[in-house]
Amino acid sequence: MATATVGMVTISATNPALADTPRILGPAVHVLYEPVNLSAMSVDGYNDAHERLGEAAVQLVERGATSVMVEGTSFTFYRGHDFHDQLLTRLEALTGTPVSSASKSLLNALAVLGARRLAVATAYTDEVNDRLLSFLSEAGYDVLRLSGLGIAGISQAHAVTAETVSGLAKVVFASAPTADCLVISCGGLRTLDLVTPLESDFGIPVVTSYTATIWGLACLAGIQPVRGFGQLLDVNLVD
Repeated sequence: MATATVGMVTISATNPALADTPRILGPAVHVLYEPVNLSAMSVDGYNDAHERLGEAAVQLVERGATSVMVEGTSFTFYRGHDFHDQLLTRLEALTGTPVSSASKSLLNALAVLGARRLAVATAYTDEVNDRLLSFLSEAGYDVLRLSGLGIAGISQAHAVTAETVSGLAKVVFASAPTADCLVISCGGLRTLDLVTPLESDFGIPVVTSYTATIWGLACLAGIQPVRGFGQLLDVNLVD
């Protein structure tokens, strides 16, 4: 029986990666979902979907969520830190509950793991990659290499194979061998089962948008994630 009910504003109603969430959170957490139907991973697409974000967060609380996570790393980093922080403050005022985001969870994860020098693989176009580079650099991280797949379409991101993601990660790390963490950014990529093999190959932590977001949900719920899916999810959250 679930002991916590948390809500997630999703960028899409059809993200296949979310099917992996019970494997991490186990039966203790019930997750409610509310999509904002992002049309594209682009500035215009993000701006349009943000018009529905407040309503979606409120609906989650009305349905019983005691905290809210905003999925979509690029959806929350694309206008920089000030916009991101103001967004969370506004949503907490609207919902009366704690609110986090994929971007906040990513930064928290990197801090917990002690990462400073990053190799970054993404699904994004150059425009979105430039904004991610600015976001990470402003937060004090040294991005040694950042490369993307050039994808703007949501369904295209969902269709990317594990082999493609793993291949890009290996190319990125090979060009930044002194990185102390590999980041795979885009919550639409199904990455859960890639983390442990890549950590074994590279000898450093691997943090993905998906694992950071679900780890952030576990933090909101106050529970320990199921272990065995990488160094981040093995971090002790419960004494």
